[in-house]
Amino acid sequence: MGSLSNRSIEDLPLLGPEEIAGWASDLEGSLERLFDRHPEGLARGAGSRLLVFGSEALRRIAANESAGNMPADILSASAFNITADGAPIDADEPAAPSLARLVANQVFTANPPLHGPTRQLFMRQFMPRQLPRFADLIGQTVSTLLVEAHDKGEVEFGHDVAERLTARFWAQVLGLTTDEEARAQRLISTMSPMFYLVRTPEETVSADAAAAEYLAMVSAAVDRSLAQGGHPILQDMAADFAAILEEGRPESLGMMLAANLIDGFHTAAVASVNAVQSLLRNPDVLAQVRADQKLVPAVFFEAVRLNPPVVLTQRFALRDFDYEGLTVPAHTPIVMLWIAGNRDPKAFTDPNRMDLTRPQRGDTTFGGGAHICPGKNIARALVEAVLTGVTAQDVRIEAVTATDEWTPRSSMRQLTQMPVRISVGA
Repeated sequence: MGSLSNRSIEDLPLLGPEEIAGWASDLEGSLERLFDRHPEGLARGAGSRLLVFGSEALRRIAANESAGNMPADILSASAFNITADGAPIDADEPAAPSLARLVANQVFTANPPLHGPTRQLFMRQFMPRQLPRFADLIGQTVSTLLVEAHDKGEVEFGHDVAERLTARFWAQVLGLTTDEEARAQRLISTMSPMFYLVRTPEETVSADAAAAEYLAMVSAAVDRSLAQGGHPILQDMAADFAAILEEGRPESLGMMLAANLIDGFHTAAVASVNAVQSLLRNPDVLAQVRADQKLVPAVFFEAVRLNPPVVLTQRFALRDFDYEGLTVPAHTPIVMLWIAGNRDPKAFTDPNRMDLTRPQRGDTTFGGGAHICPGKNIARALVEAVLTGVTAQDVRIEAVTATDEWTPRSSMRQLTQMPVRISVGA
């Protein structure tokens, strides 16, 4: 490695894909080896990517205005225009036009001056002081789903509870019909390969077809709800959208909501599953929370620290910048490995242990700086409602299997399944 000043990315140690490949099956061991080998928390990836995984480095680079979002055209070209073996399909014809369209309408690929007003459109509606207006809907939905799970006996928690909660919540906000709500849940499940780090051409084609149907359905439902009236949240968002005059704004409010609420539907559901899984694998903690539900916020922070739904996000150097003597040139792809930073032994004592007395520093789960997830408050409200529901005095939940299987080759920390038995009124 070069000196502590005037270093280039080429001076950093190369972190090969084999070091990340085992994360799904052995996260704890993989991260312990990672920090032993690369204590600085920085490494170089393929194509001179900057890989950031130390907690301090993640926080500081996330807050750096020069580290912007990965532009949609670059992200789509690298993610949706290549086969599994890396060979281009057709440089002039995207392999997955609907997935590319989805990405192009996301806040997470916008940079200044567009980034601010598009983020604000979501932030205004889901700030902490706005959350009480959703409390009854969320709480009642959780209670209903738990009773339905009780009646079924064994259920798949992700599909039967977490995904149905997020689908029902957003269906109410957007004005989706019951049939559209069910279709949205099915389509988002089919679209899950879009989060894979490597996918087959067949997976790409299937996910793209589902994305086309999903975008058309949700954007049309938003337009319909606005025309009918009676949806004050959508009307407020429509006014904010009309005020966005910056070049490159999303196609329409309906398309913008559809594209960004992939995370509202999918990622929030994954976070709920992971949080409940953490309780089931820590029965002492489950007993603590059942005895005192004021601990639910601490469970939320610890659970999403240990198993954040999003493993990594892509960032992009908008201009040259320096970090601890390392020169990061403009246009450098930056990979923020949040899941590693959440278990950095320099930041967390005994990082693999669930500790409800730990200072609540799980904010890196939702990114950082100006790019922190605009939906983090509503995601937290949904997850905490699930945790409150399953730890209620008259509710019992138990895992059917003693081991967990995490989805391989994915940028999401997602269980392949979580079968449970839930009893209500016990």
